[in-house]
Amino acid sequence: MILREYLSIPYLLHVTSIYDENEGWIRKASFPELPYCSVEHFSTLEAIEQLEKLKIELICKKLNLGEPIPYSNPPLNDTITEEQLQRWGYGRLVMLLDEDERRLKGKLNTLN
Repeated sequence: MILREYLSIPYLLHVTSIYDENEGWIRKASFPELPYCSVEHFSTLEAIEQLEKLKIELICKKLNLGEPIPYSNPPLNDTITEEQLQRWGYGRLVMLLDEDERRLKGKLNTLN
C-alpha cells in the first residue's frame, strides 16, 4: 500500500465526555484499533483534529520502522488531502503520499 492509502483508512472513532472536578467536562477521542491513539480536549472538534494528527504521526512512525499498521477496513478514496497536510504542518508528507510502504522506511524520521 502507499502512504496516501494508509492515511485514508477509516478507523472507528470513539468520543466520550468525562467530568473532572478540577477541569470540568473533557472530551476523550480515540481510535481503538490503533494502540496509543487517544487524546483529551475540552472541545470535541479539537479532540478529533488532534486525534487525526496523532494518527498521522503513529502511522508514519510505524512505516518508518517497517512495522505493520493495524486496520480492519480498506482505505477510502483520498480522504486525506495535500491541503490538509500542509495546514496541519505535515507538508513534507505531500511528496511521499504516493510512495509504496517498502520505500518509506527511514524516510519519515521528521514529519515537518
